[in-house]
Amino acid sequence: TQGQDDAAVNAARSRLVYLLYDARRFAEAAEAGTLLAERSPNAPGSRQAARVALASLQQLGMQPDPAAARDAKAKLVSLAAVIARIWGREPEGADAYAVLLTAALEAHDAPRMVALLEAFPTDSPRRAEFAMRAGTALRREVQEARRLDPSVRPDDAAIQAWNTAARGALDEGLAALDQAAALPPGPAAKIAVSAALARVQMALEDGDRPTAGRILEHKAFGPWTLVLGDDPAFSQGPLVEGSLTAALRHFIETEQLDKAQQAMDALERAAGQGDEASAKLTSMYLSMGRDLQAQLEALGSGPQAGTPEVRERAARILAGFEKFLDGVAKRDPKISSQIWVATTYLTLGSGTGTGAVVPKSKTEQYLDRAADAYARMLARKDDPQAPAKDRDDVARFEPSIRLKMASIFKDLGKWDAAQRELDWILADPKRRNLLDIQIQAAELLEAAGRGAAAAGDTAKADALLREAAAGRTSATTAIWGWGGIANKLSRQAFASADERALKARAQFFDARLRVAETLLQRARLGGQGADRDKRLETAKTAISMTRKLYPDLGGEAFQKRFEKVLKEVQKEQGAATPGGFKQLDEEAAAARPVAAGSAP
Repeated sequence: TQGQDDAAVNAARSRLVYLLYDARRFAEAAEAGTLLAERSPNAPGSRQAARVALASLQQLGMQPDPAAARDAKAKLVSLAAVIARIWGREPEGADAYAVLLTAALEAHDAPRMVALLEAFPTDSPRRAEFAMRAGTALRREVQEARRLDPSVRPDDAAIQAWNTAARGALDEGLAALDQAAALPPGPAAKIAVSAALARVQMALEDGDRPTAGRILEHKAFGPWTLVLGDDPAFSQGPLVEGSLTAALRHFIETEQLDKAQQAMDALERAAGQGDEASAKLTSMYLSMGRDLQAQLEALGSGPQAGTPEVRERAARILAGFEKFLDGVAKRDPKISSQIWVATTYLTLGSGTGTGAVVPKSKTEQYLDRAADAYARMLARKDDPQAPAKDRDDVARFEPSIRLKMASIFKDLGKWDAAQRELDWILADPKRRNLLDIQIQAAELLEAAGRGAAAAGDTAKADALLREAAAGRTSATTAIWGWGGIANKLSRQAFASADERALKARAQFFDARLRVAETLLQRARLGGQGADRDKRLETAKTAISMTRKLYPDLGGEAFQKRFEKVLKEVQKEQGAATPGGFKQLDEEAAAARPVAAGSAP
């Protein structure tokens, strides 16, 4: 019969999908599997063939041709939506939802993440796992949104809604594991611990110390419990580092100083013993300080900002840190511990949005303490009375110390002193290839250029801003500049969708944007003429080319930032009402040649 014939054909198609995948003919496997899913979803083998098609498109999404990779990813998202709709409660549906969540994360589309969380079947066996993944992703988006310039940041109500959704998803997922005596097996273990860490960080921000402590030390998925255990999967890596810095913050704020010291020691072990261990350890301390700084900034800009309750809470947080920092400075002479003290004071003193809860006199005091601590450490390197180990440790940590000194001088507007510290660091060819140092060097040049412009020295400002974008070379040092940084990041940024690649992607788009920003700043230094016009046109071209190569521009937040700069460029070029991307597209369409025989 016709029905039997159709079943036989569909069964053959299903087997063909597997064979094509095994032969690495991914495009054909994807096409055949998609056809089965869309036209014959109830046929035996269609669900499994759809999963193979999904895997085929994932393979095609990693090919080196950007246009072909984008096309494959678009088809991947389309197929995943079909699978999620038809087989949402099945394992294939859960896999499809994971694909859709990754796509939303890559696009920085928080509303889409919320919608996926709401759509995922509540009776699916993998609901808890998806809730934890979605909650962790939303938490990351909230953090990124809060760091944006207010002019391009989503409105506070939207950010708060995403934050609420993230908290609910994390609580739901962790509640499903609450009675477990051990972690789930395989990759689900890291999903659970990542979710627990995200929830701890949220609790710290909210001042909910009981929740932070309960989750940190949970017997099954507690981040603090696991990093103290003997599981090698939780001995190193970003998850371990994040767990330890969160634990350190919690133990300091709750004045559990013995555990805080234990967390510090564990951070030092996690940094390792290699040549880059000192920089890594300092980076972890800096990350924790930034989280603390963000917490204080959130208090200062929240709905209760300025109230006695908020000021008292900020004062308690700072008092706990000051007590611990001063204690460490006195009792622990290790250079790594002294760096922790100085670095934390540096981050507290460098906050731009903490003024509502931290007096300016206090931030200046923190910067002074940091500078003094760093200077004392450097002095020990050449002190014959200092123990040999201390002198060796200072030499090992010296690049990190000088990098932080450069940051302090930058915050104080002492550009030449900051540049001297960076020049010392960059004199070593090995250190010239460290991304964090190159980013700080570009930031310093740009900040110094703005400072020179404010002081009226336009020639110096122009030279510094040019170097910030295009880089600088000399006999002993080399600075990549924002353009060079973007070039260095381009391959890693789009190689995958893991956390490291997503971070590189954000840094890539930020660098590309800052190339255009520096050109705009140079055009505004004064005067008219060809140079000014050329800089404005080059800035517009930089944005246009970035958008042509990467149409999503790194997500909605970056799109807003790029368009904001573009409109400023268009205004400088004489547009009474800058049209942003729309105007750019209209200009491009007008510039295209008209095909022969078509209407003009």
